Amino acid sequence: MKKACCGCLAAIPLALLFFLGGFVILAHISSESIDYSGPTPAEEVIYSSQGGPSADSGSSQAVSNQPWGYSSRLYLVLSQRVGDSFPKWIDTISRDVVTYWSKYSQANLTLYGGKIINPANLDVRRMVNRTINCANELQSGNSGFYCGGEDFVALDFDEYESYSNRFGPIVLMFGLGHEWGHAQQRYMTFDHNQMAEMDREKQADCFMGTYMYSRYSKAPNVFLTYSINGENHPPIGDTDLDGLQAFLEYARGKYDRYSWFLEGFNNGIDACLALAP
Repeated sequence: MKKACCGCLAAIPLALLFFLGGFVILAHISSESIDYSGPTPAEEVIYSSQGGPSADSGSSQAVSNQPWGYSSRLYLVLSQRVGDSFPKWIDTISRDVVTYWSKYSQANLTLYGGKIINPANLDVRRMVNRTINCANELQSGNSGFYCGGEDFVALDFDEYESYSNRFGPIVLMFGLGHEWGHAQQRYMTFDHNQMAEMDREKQADCFMGTYMYSRYSKAPNVFLTYSINGENHPPIGDTDLDGLQAFLEYARGKYDRYSWFLEGFNNGIDACLALAP
């Protein structure tokens, strides 16, 4: 059973909520960027369940029901410590998404003008009240944003953590993955400025779907897996996708984002590129 994405995450009320198992967002977190210059690529990061939510390595229901009402291995993955500066899920997801697109750019050099995406050059910044400075211009109104002028992704961490408490951790992966999708539009050789704004949003949702399929438990070739109690597991299952569908129906915007997420999830990147001018 494959699922997918919908509504612009842009305009939804928020309330600060935690879900990442007892992790406190440190007071020194600001809108500064994460340094991705560390040596550990996403597929080599190993997460143990020690210190995180309880898990039974032999069970398909490795994590007990959380506030969103279903079991999720993804929650176990995102609750492990990766970096010290930002919430753990920011670092975990971003490293995964960037690694995915880096490998795709290596295999499709013509589409990227001969350039390979270097994960060390990409960063994430924290939006405060949906506001971020991009190339000396204040951007506001959206809960997520890609700044092409400075090549960074920004997200309102608090707002997304609030969504995740209601719909599940998959929402966090969608929010960051969508913005990294906008980054691909800038890196690829087609002129994304010639695309209608709505087509750019649809394509970013579609790109997100291709990435998420690489992490799906029923995909024939799972791109990335995580070690949980010594066993390798893809973190995304059907219950996570059900949570994402519920979120996107709640957050429905000017088009059916769930359908465009599914376009990439089910049909791959070529289906997304069909939107390019």
